Amino acid sequence: MISSTLRQKLANEIMGLAVDDYANLWEIVPLAQGCLPADQRGDAREQVRAVLEELAARGLVSFWWRAWPNGDPEPVPTDEAIRLLADDRAWAERSDWPRDLVVAATGSGERSYYTAPPGRS
Repeated sequence: MISSTLRQKLANEIMGLAVDDYANLWEIVPLAQGCLPADQRGDAREQVRAVLEELAARGLVSFWWRAWPNGDPEPVPTDEAIRLLADDRAWAERSDWPRDLVVAATGSGERSYYTAPPGRS
């Protein structure tokens, strides 16, 4: 378990990627590892998963399928995406899935990020 301050920092880092573009899950994990103390870096994926679930529950991010490299994104219902986060393939840079599960900020998420970063409301 990480502190609430560290959780807020991780949420802000994730939102920074998500407001910029569709973010692949595999690119979020190294970012999280850089935020976590050395003794917690091995748990980065689970920490990201928990923060993504929290951000999704607050309506700040949405999940999408995106075919690499130029596929048009297709929305994934949040409940389905949360279940998919338990699958190792969702986190792999290249898996046997034909598309990547990606995350993006919602309009509400963008407004929140630019006015009051997630976790500081």
